[in-house]
Amino acid sequence: MPISILRLSVPVVIAFASILSSAPSVPGAGQDGSRLSSGVQAKNSRHWDSSDFVHVVVVKHRSGAEDELAVTLRIDDGFHINANPASLPYLIPTSLAFAGVTPLRIAYPAASRFKPNFTDEPLDVYQGTVVITAFLPKGALDRTPALGASVTVQACTDAICLPPAALPVGG
Repeated sequence: MPISILRLSVPVVIAFASILSSAPSVPGAGQDGSRLSSGVQAKNSRHWDSSDFVHVVVVKHRSGAEDELAVTLRIDDGFHINANPASLPYLIPTSLAFAGVTPLRIAYPAASRFKPNFTDEPLDVYQGTVVITAFLPKGALDRTPALGASVTVQACTDAICLPPAALPVGG
């Protein structure tokens, strides 16, 4: 089987597993009483996605030689998101994006190592609370009232990955 087909196979399997996994109980999917392990969906009109388990909790602005926008994410217990850069080509990295302004650089946090069930090698992931900081041209935050910023994440447990989500960044 050609390598390109193998690269497509794993994400397709992960995607199908997440779509089909509307079962009320998934071992290792968060703490006892979590929405995923209890079967209680946050929004009854759709399947779970990563936005149900990863949250933008703080957005801070600071001006100096450059403008800084610090985005704090809280990842629910029992879940992780892929680091940036992701460990494997088919994994979806966590990424901060802007519409209307180009950052000078984006600083992603140091990753921790995590050993999931689907691979023999540990992966670079973020767990708990992490901060992503974008450095923008001086005055960009003043000139652009609506940055149109979002953070793309894919929440996973040690067994499954949920569909990715673009989390809006207010501020």
